[in-house]
Amino acid sequence: VIAYDVFKSPVIEGLGIKYVELDEIFRTSDVITIHAPLMPAGGLIDTKALLWGLKQKIVGGAGLDVFEEEADYFFNDLSNEFVDNDDFARLLALPNVIITAHQAFFTKEALKEIAKTTLNNIVGFYNDGVSPKQQPGGPTGPCLETMVKPQNDDAVVTGGAQETLP
Repeated sequence: VIAYDVFKSPVIEGLGIKYVELDEIFRTSDVITIHAPLMPAGGLIDTKALLWGLKQKIVGGAGLDVFEEEADYFFNDLSNEFVDNDDFARLLALPNVIITAHQAFFTKEALKEIAKTTLNNIVGFYNDGVSPKQQPGGPTGPCLETMVKPQNDDAVVTGGAQETLP
């Protein structure tokens, strides 16, 4: 396993994973995964280039959890509709492409972090009138960790409020 990131993580290096340049990733890897959120300005993958690479057999297969123009297709029953996006339709038709509707986030850890962020935003807004993301240093009052104590590490969202907010 090798990795590339603009910001190197000591945790990744501590696991014995070597950071290399992108050209080495592309030149030597059998499987490449990208772990990043969909960007507001657009996708991370050039769909036309991916299709070309698949057709030329430069790319052996693709698994996508996010598609740049997914809003029109995911989380809706379109069983009796045509897919208007030709690139998306081509990807769906290929036997070596798998597309899921944001299933990668659906882990206990991810849902716990989503709940924690949401609760921290609520606590920050309650304490300071703004979300922690909107002020440097986060909330000044009690944070989530002092208000919620884990009850069960196996639960998706753990804990219970230690005080009641009015």
